Amino acid sequence: YIGLIFPGCWFLSQNKKYHYLVTYGTIAGLSVLFSIIFLLIGRRGYGESTVSHSVAVARMEDPGHWNMLQWTTLFVTDGDEYIFSARDQQALFSAGDSQEQVAATIVPGNKATFAGQIPPFSSQTIISRRRISLPDWKLSLVAMNGDGRELIDVLISTGQGFPSGKDTDLLLLYGKRLYRGAYDATNKTIVKGASIQTLDDFCATRRTFEYQSFWMPMVEQADDPRTKSERFMDESIYGLMARSLVDDGVVVPEAYTLPPDRVRLYVYTNTLDGAMPDLNAETKTEGRILFVCDLPLEKE
Repeated sequence: YIGLIFPGCWFLSQNKKYHYLVTYGTIAGLSVLFSIIFLLIGRRGYGESTVSHSVAVARMEDPGHWNMLQWTTLFVTDGDEYIFSARDQQALFSAGDSQEQVAATIVPGNKATFAGQIPPFSSQTIISRRRISLPDWKLSLVAMNGDGRELIDVLISTGQGFPSGKDTDLLLLYGKRLYRGAYDATNKTIVKGASIQTLDDFCATRRTFEYQSFWMPMVEQADDPRTKSERFMDESIYGLMARSLVDDGVVVPEAYTLPPDRVRLYVYTNTLDGAMPDLNAETKTEGRILFVCDLPLEKE
């Protein structure tokens, strides 16, 4: 725009073939044209869309049923009343910020809803506790060999529908130590991978992030190909792992030791169908869920 005004219009004024009013008309025309372009492209909402992000931790109650605690943030471009609902599920919704007053109507129970006004170009975080139904993964601890401190080998069988894509991370807890899980898609089994670290050290990574974000801004690596959303989802696993221990009555991971007759399987994967609350608006959805399941050794 600046280049067309000067030196563009200046060169035009130096051309004796054109009346001087042509230059003034060109300046006025360029102003109108670029004003329209800036209005369309530069206004709020260009390139933005309604999107929801969520992270959750789900604990298996029985095959096919999970007790899930979920944090969902909805960003909207149009101000309206948005309604989250969970039909045929025992559910409880709550606003995500306890320090902020939210004008919303919350109904718990089997027809739970969260209805609230969200202004345009703003976000609202809600927390939900729900009992969800998913296909039975038919998880079974077939064999395990360990001395109570170190896991030597393990074999877990799975069924149809078990999440095993490239975006799925498998972790195994034995005693106090975490191991990678390796999935065999042909035999539908999980075996022990490399040892990572203790559960306490793994969860301490979350405190490292909190410390860094408190004292200094997070520094993104120049060669990190992940988006901010992808990076957040990847790093949420540490906090979700620590939060999952609350169901065991444990606040400090260092104090927890899994009984030696079982392993705990962690499945960190993308949000599955049926795991998100219903919403009365079209939205792009991104999210991760940490599934937690204790597998005792089958008795012969």
